[in-house]
Amino acid sequence: MSNKFVDAKIEHAEKAMNYCALIKKGINGLCQILDLGDDPFDEMSRLQTYKAMFGYADKWEKQYAEFVQEQDEAPVMEQSM
Repeated sequence: MSNKFVDAKIEHAEKAMNYCALIKKGINGLCQILDLGDDPFDEMSRLQTYKAMFGYADKWEKQYAEFVQEQDEAPVMEQSM
């Protein structure tokens, strides 16, 4: 695989990780405002959906992080051979 292609995949993964983190931050914010007592937008009924979305974003963020970490470790492994 060419370095240019790998670099593009790493850049994509890093951007995706950041967006996943933003999704999780937004969902945490939505869940925190549910504690305000009144629920004028019936968000409590969406709580399970929020939790599922958070779980997916967390899983995806970890997958991207693992890919980036593997790419960072690859040159070290090649040098040690």
